[in-house]
Amino acid sequence: MPNSPEQSQAYNDEIDLADLIRALWQGKWLVIGVTLATLALGIAYLMIAPKSYTASLEIFALPDAQAADYTELNNNGFLPVNKKLLLSKFIAELKSRQTIEATIASTDYLEQQADETDDEFGLRIRRATYGFELEAPSLATKNTLKTQWTLKILTGKPKLAKIIVADALELANQKISNELLKSFERLQNEHARTIKFGLEDLAFEYERAQAKYQSTLDNQLALLKEQASLARALDIKKRSLFTETYSSTTETNSSVGASSLSTVNTDAPTYLRGYLALEKEFDTLGTRKNPENFIPGLVEIENARLILLQDTKIKRARYLMALTPIGSDAFTAVTYDIVSLNFTSNQKTSLVLALSLVLGGMLGVFLLMIRNVLINKV
Repeated sequence: MPNSPEQSQAYNDEIDLADLIRALWQGKWLVIGVTLATLALGIAYLMIAPKSYTASLEIFALPDAQAADYTELNNNGFLPVNKKLLLSKFIAELKSRQTIEATIASTDYLEQQADETDDEFGLRIRRATYGFELEAPSLATKNTLKTQWTLKILTGKPKLAKIIVADALELANQKISNELLKSFERLQNEHARTIKFGLEDLAFEYERAQAKYQSTLDNQLALLKEQASLARALDIKKRSLFTETYSSTTETNSSVGASSLSTVNTDAPTYLRGYLALEKEFDTLGTRKNPENFIPGLVEIENARLILLQDTKIKRARYLMALTPIGSDAFTAVTYDIVSLNFTSNQKTSLVLALSLVLGGMLGVFLLMIRNVLINKV
């Protein structure tokens, strides 16, 4: 009984599969060779392709224990320093890229080409700083105690990049420390000038008060001398009966045309006090031993002067400043762990090698099939 079409088709498929396996086995070295060749190409690509690495470093504000070093200086009010201020200064310094640029220029991270000018090399260094980017805190952590900034690094030289980051952060700390010292010195000088100018103003005010007093005294003595002379000329030795109120009589017209006498009260002339009293007052005023006691406002001026002379704000600020890490090697504006800075390669080595093997195997099989077709035609 002849075979059905379905049985013939199954038989042919079995023959074709067996032939295929036999052909693959016979051409195994071709497939293996092509696979090894593509694998070698993949390895060569990994070796010659530019390598890049990434890493990130978390930057936090100072913990409360370290920020407490500035509490007394803060309370003094002369130079307010707190962890928020230090963090903002540090981030602003990194955003300027100056410290990173300086550290790149001081290392072998980039090499100046023979045909490259200094300006061109400087521009290339500046561009290289954009491989060190700051990432702001996320909205989820912005108002929490875990608020942090992140320094993202993309580089082809991870060892040098780690040195650059460490040196740049240290340089940023030094610059902020120096900036705070300069601010303290500036405020100190400004306060000293305020005291100096205040003392000068009080000295001028003191002199003006003395001059005004002396001028008034001179006028008073001249008047007393003149009135004493008049009293002697009139032989008024002691106080007159008319001293309290001096009355003068004048003649005026009434409503009916008749004349009448009217008395007008005025201040009595000084000479009516008598030359004895006037000359005694003249001698007393002219021979005062401590005229300062009689100058209005002089006590207040002297008190204000003593307050300025005894000002202790600068002295106390210096003492409190010395208790902080500012200006010392222990100063740090923020906290970070440079040891945690680990770089990971951006190259997918395993993926490249796997693709090389798969594509090499497929290419080997394809070439083997083409070779067998050409052989069968011949």
